[in-house]
Amino acid sequence: MEVFLRFAAMLLGILGAVQLGEVFSIWLRRPKERPSIFSVLPLSGEIDDVEQILGYFQEVAMWSPESQLAFVVDCGLDAQSARLCKLWCEGTRLIFCTQKEFQEICKGSEDKVY
Repeated sequence: MEVFLRFAAMLLGILGAVQLGEVFSIWLRRPKERPSIFSVLPLSGEIDDVEQILGYFQEVAMWSPESQLAFVVDCGLDAQSARLCKLWCEGTRLIFCTQKEFQEICKGSEDKVY
């Protein structure tokens, strides 16, 4: 039994050392600048209750202290819903844009993985 306990302790020690090396390796390879973090809500079709959907999205997107930007992307909204979404977003931290505008915004940010 004592041999088994020593073997188990040695195995756990080796696994712990490997995990510590992995954490250190990830820390060394982290990006120098923090990557941009943003939330996206793609909308299409007709939206019945714009205020409820965008209000909930704003609460969820801005809840995280890491979230820097929140986008509402028009992916084929009807004219009335697009107008209502744009009007609602003007008074908030949400940014309303089309798919092309969103692609232009995203070209500047690079996807950096830790």
